[in-house]
Amino acid sequence: MWGRSVFTWRGDSPVRTVRAFIKASNARDFAAVEKLLADDFRLIDMGGAELSGMEPCVEFLRRVAEFVPDYHIHVSGIVERGDNILISGKATSDNPDVGVAMQWRGAGNSKNGSHTV
Repeated sequence: MWGRSVFTWRGDSPVRTVRAFIKASNARDFAAVEKLLADDFRLIDMGGAELSGMEPCVEFLRRVAEFVPDYHIHVSGIVERGDNILISGKATSDNPDVGVAMQWRGAGNSKNGSHTV
């Protein structure tokens, strides 16, 4: 399923925004997810396939929730250094093809307030 995510989000704190994104995703609150993500959100799966744009990515999250209803992201650690952030964790599901360890790396632009993970 997901291997890494590359996304730009709205918000002043990468850590708070990432935690809110994961909470909203796990709760299947896609209206909240849409409010957190910037229009240039990108999602790259483990095979290297990429979705670009907030709307296609949110639709993908909806489909994941539909086909793998017990899919959840669990964060084990978040490290922030300046405009850079590293999120470690795992995805869980009863489907063995979906539950994997994950890491996301991000670099932000403090001048315009956007962050890419």
